[in-house]
Amino acid sequence: MADRTFGVSTRLFRDSRLTRDHLVHVAAHGFDAVELYLSPEHFDREDATATAQLGEWLADTRLALHSVHIPGGAVDDTLSALAIANQLPYSCLVMHRPASQTERTLETITEAAAGLGVKVALEVRGDRDSTPEALVALIEDELDGFDVGICLDFGRAHLMGDVGEAIETVSGHLLTTHLHDNHGTRNDHLVPYAGSIAWAMAMMETQKIGYDGALMFELAPGGDPVETLKRAARARERLAQTLVVF
Repeated sequence: MADRTFGVSTRLFRDSRLTRDHLVHVAAHGFDAVELYLSPEHFDREDATATAQLGEWLADTRLALHSVHIPGGAVDDTLSALAIANQLPYSCLVMHRPASQTERTLETITEAAAGLGVKVALEVRGDRDSTPEALVALIEDELDGFDVGICLDFGRAHLMGDVGEAIETVSGHLLTTHLHDNHGTRNDHLVPYAGSIAWAMAMMETQKIGYDGALMFELAPGGDPVETLKRAARARERLAQTLVVF
């Protein structure tokens, strides 16, 4: 399992401005990568100095910037998020499906992303246009030829009913992941194993479809983030052991 990347979304720290200490804590708990969560109060995507500083922090902590997550799908906001890659390369832009002008909007975004070496991943969510089935249909029927894939949000998939089915549905388009747990009623963003997702089954299905990309923890802010990271590290070890078994 040495080649498997486990990471943490900085959504865990979204209620405050991102700092070097946040990344130090992530690295200290054995994670390999981060996903940058772009809420205005957390990180100023328009500030080139902040991006340069983030690059220094990543180098210091030896963490990779795997992905950038921008809530919503406004073209201008998304293009400014992509601009980060001019200074600080990353693999995936995770975004919500745009509410309107889908094909034209995604064409603009994916063309800009391709020029920066970034892949666009549409996030599985609870609304009817962002279910696993709806996103696959969008990609295969309307966006053939565009470099667009899917970010599977395991917590959302659980709320929709069947994580294993969701994994199988997105298998041909899966680019990245959001791992978190819940009890099937609310989108709690709990540490894996703290809710009711059958993680052994989920990892078996993930491995069965040939996905060997990053497993990114997207955990709720609030409370002591260091304690959350301790629990996340224990969950990571359980997930890794499950993957070895399968």
